[in-house]
Amino acid sequence: MKLAPMKRRFIKMEMPAKTLFTNANLVLEGLAELQKSFDVLVQGNRILSVSQTPMDHEDANVIDISGRTLMPGLIDAHAHITGLSLSPKNISYPASEIAIAAANYLQCSLMDGFTSIREAGGADHSVARLLAEGKIIGPRLFYSGRALTQTGGGADFRNPDEVVDPCGQAGPFSVMSVIADGIDEVRKAAREELRRGAAQIKVFVSGGVVFPSEAHPTIYEYSLEELRAIVEEAKGRGTYVMAHVYTDEGSSAMSACWRTLHRTCQFRQRRNGRDDGPAGSLPRPYFHIARSTNRIRGRNGAAENYR
Repeated sequence: MKLAPMKRRFIKMEMPAKTLFTNANLVLEGLAELQKSFDVLVQGNRILSVSQTPMDHEDANVIDISGRTLMPGLIDAHAHITGLSLSPKNISYPASEIAIAAANYLQCSLMDGFTSIREAGGADHSVARLLAEGKIIGPRLFYSGRALTQTGGGADFRNPDEVVDPCGQAGPFSVMSVIADGIDEVRKAAREELRRGAAQIKVFVSGGVVFPSEAHPTIYEYSLEELRAIVEEAKGRGTYVMAHVYTDEGSSAMSACWRTLHRTCQFRQRRNGRDDGPAGSLPRPYFHIARSTNRIRGRNGAAENYR
């Protein structure tokens, strides 16, 4: 029996739409002055062409920038979108109010030019799902879930009279963090946040300015063995750990196994006219950027005390 030749079937692939931005001011690498009157052609998420000569593309959606500045989206590497005030102690607020605060924060961030946010404790899969489904608008969100802290640590927000939360658990009185002590507990806590979709793990390695205890704030938190266990769990999921730490002691405890350290530079001891810190710690200008951004957001209607 002779078989009929098979017909080739071609699937037509639709190309992403093109957008032509005209009359835009640009900040270009190597040039100190703002460059005026440029056209920028974009297709999908790629820049196809940048020219000071007007471009003509009939198949492109044209947006006249009218002399404003066009630039890539900003990245906020440290945000807390679920806070309702300077204090992260927010367990007394209903979940609906926290969700509204998070949605407002994300929308204001996007309107301020931020297209990516790394959330450093508080946001979770529920907020990410609302973004993915288009029910709220905001930047791309890389959330950490709940930050890990030890009993009495920098993210344990109980005062001396509080032992358990309203649910009867020894919790930190915040959606921002989870208390875990010992190698087994920190492993389980890290695994739980990763199971719930955390893009990275956040851990407190020293106390902070909102520490409510009457005890002295921790100079460092967690043993090296506990920290290594947390990092191992993150590596097992192909991701990393970010740390809150103020002190040299805390920085030194985990400099060998960390990717990003946060707030280390605020109180870095200066020796020989320079900052001495572990390799990979963030430069001092990072904090100026964060603070300036906060003031901008406050003027645009978002709460300035989220961070």
